[in-house]
Amino acid sequence: MSVNKLQEAISLIKAGDRQTGQKLLTEVLNDDPRNETAWLWMSALVSGEQRRFCLEKVLSINPNHPQAREQLAKLTAAVPPPMSTPAPTPPAEPPVSLTPPASASMEPAPVSQSQPRVVTAAAPGPVQGTPLPKIWLSNRKYIASFTYLEGNNLLAFDVLPNKAAQVLEEVRLGVTQKQFDQIKSKFHLMNVNHVLLSNIISVTLFGESLKIAGVNKAGDEKKINTHVSKENAEAVLKALHDRLGRDFQRTTRPINRRRVVMSAVILSAITICGSSFFSWFAGGLQAGGDVGGSARVRGLAAILLLIGPTGFLCIGGVVLIFVILALISSLRKPPEEIVLMRGAEPEENN
Repeated sequence: MSVNKLQEAISLIKAGDRQTGQKLLTEVLNDDPRNETAWLWMSALVSGEQRRFCLEKVLSINPNHPQAREQLAKLTAAVPPPMSTPAPTPPAEPPVSLTPPASASMEPAPVSQSQPRVVTAAAPGPVQGTPLPKIWLSNRKYIASFTYLEGNNLLAFDVLPNKAAQVLEEVRLGVTQKQFDQIKSKFHLMNVNHVLLSNIISVTLFGESLKIAGVNKAGDEKKINTHVSKENAEAVLKALHDRLGRDFQRTTRPINRRRVVMSAVILSAITICGSSFFSWFAGGLQAGGDVGGSARVRGLAAILLLIGPTGFLCIGGVVLIFVILALISSLRKPPEEIVLMRGAEPEENN
C-alpha cells in the first residue's frame, strides 16, 4: 500500500501537482518514517533548512545514499538562499528505485541498546506535515520524566525539573544520536533507557508508573520503569498500542493479592521498627538530660522529648491501623493495572 501511494505521489509531483504529492508523501512517512525514497522526494519540495532536514533523514536511514550525500554537500557549500527563493524543481526521474531489492528487509534496522539511536535530524523548522517524535513530560517536584517515541524507538529518561523546559525545546523536533549524546551530557540526563518497539514484550501501566518489558539485541530480558502523569498516561498507552499493532491486546487486570500482602507486611515492619526506635531514642534523651551540639540538633532533640516514648508508640499504632485497613480494602477489591501484551485477552468495551 505504501509503495502504491509513493508511486502515486511521485506521478503527481512530476505532473505538477506538488501540493497533493506532498500530502501523499506525508501519509507515506507517517506510515513508514524510514522510507528513504519518500524523504528524498520530500526534499525536492522544500528549501533551505527544511530540505537539509529531509536529506539528513535519508542519510540517517542509509548513510551511503549517493544522491542524498551529493545534494547535502551542495547545500552545505552553497550560500543559503533568501526566503523568497522557490523550492527546487523535483527530479525528472525517481531518484531511487521504488521496489526494494529482494534481500532488503522492510523492518527498521536494529539499534544498539547501549547507544540509543534517535533517527530524526534536528532543524529550525519541521517540513510541513512530516511526522515528529511524540514526547510526554511528567514534571514532579524533584524529578522530571520524559517518554520519547519516534519511529521504532522508545526512550525514557529523567532530568531535574528546572531543566525540563530546555530539554523539551532541544528534542521537540527530534535529534540525531550525536545530538542526543550532547544533550545527555549538557543537561545531566539520568536513568536513560532505550528499547525498540519491535523488541517489546509487554507494557504495564499502574497508576502513574509505566513498566516496559522487552529484549535487547542479544535476546536478554530488558526492563524499563518510567513515570507518566495522570494527564498523559492514557495518551502514552494509546500511542504505544497504535505503534505496537493489533498483535498486542489491551486488558485490565487486578493486582496479584500476594503483591498487596507483601507491600502491607513491608509497611507494617517499617512502622513497627520506626516507632520502636524513636520511642527508645526519646527515652534515652529523657534519661540523658541536656543535649549539646548545634541549634538544629538541639531543636530535633526538643521535638523528640516533646513527643516522648509513649507518643511515638501511639503514632506508630495509628499508622499500623491505617495500613491494616488499607490491606483489608485491597484484598476485597485489589487495585487494577492496564496491560498491553501480545496475545492477551482483549478488553471488553462496556
